[in-house]
Amino acid sequence: MPWLVYYPNIQIYFWDEFPVLISRFIFYFYTQLSRDNAKLDLEVAVQLTSFTDFGLRALIYMASLPADQMTNITQVTDVYGVSRNHMVKIINQLSRAGFVTAVRGKNGGIRLGRPAKDIRIGDVVRELEPLTLVNCSHEFCHITTACRLKQVLQRATQAFLAELDQCTLADLIEENSPLYKLLLVE
Repeated sequence: MPWLVYYPNIQIYFWDEFPVLISRFIFYFYTQLSRDNAKLDLEVAVQLTSFTDFGLRALIYMASLPADQMTNITQVTDVYGVSRNHMVKIINQLSRAGFVTAVRGKNGGIRLGRPAKDIRIGDVVRELEPLTLVNCSHEFCHITTACRLKQVLQRATQAFLAELDQCTLADLIEENSPLYKLLLVE
C-alpha cells in the first residue's frame, strides 16, 4: 500500500520515496515558519515512520498509567493492534535510549524510564526517526559541492525538532480524560 500524503489540495502517493516526502514537507514547513507571523497551513501533514509512531504511542500509554505501574508488551500491542514483534523492537530501542525501563522476571514488565515531564517529544523522534532526508554523498549526487538544498533541509529539520522539543510526554497526557478513557487506564 503506498504512502498517502496530503499537500494543500494535492494527493501524492509514495512508496520508496519516503525521504523525498519528508524533505518536501520539511521544506514547506520551514518556509511557512519563516514567513512573518504567517499561519501554518494545517492541511499539510508529515508521516513519521510506523516505528516512531508506535514508539510515541507506547510512551503515551505508559505515561497514562499510574506512577511506577508496570505494563507489558502484550498489553501495549493489544491497545494499539500492532504486531508484537514490531513492538518488541520499538521497546528495545526506547529502552536502550533510556525512555523505557524493562524489568525481567516473574514480576517484570516495562514502564517509563524517567518522568513524563522529562521526556521531550523531539528527543524521542531524534532517537527513533531516520532524519537523513537526502543523500548528499559525492557518490550519489554530483552537485553536492554547490548544492544549497542540504542547508535549507538542515535548518528545516532543526526547526521541526525545535517545535517538537517544546512538548513533553506529560503535556500530551495531563488532564486528558478522553485519552484515559480510550486507553482504558482510569
